[in-house]
Amino acid sequence: MLAMLGKRDRRDAPTLIKANVPVNFLLPQLAAADPAARAVLLYLPLRPYLQAILRDDNHRTGCAM
Repeated sequence: MLAMLGKRDRRDAPTLIKANVPVNFLLPQLAAADPAARAVLLYLPLRPYLQAILRDDNHRTGCAM
């Protein structure tokens, strides 16, 4: 997993990773692997997050396509 996080298309460009929810449980281990690595944490409070997710009909019905 750490090797995948280190992949870059261009060495002079930042690497952007969009992680899904299960990664939250791995964050302490990922941060410990390279404590000097820079990161941006995007946070949305629960209510606005749910409102954003539930705009999609598939999320409201529980059917993902």
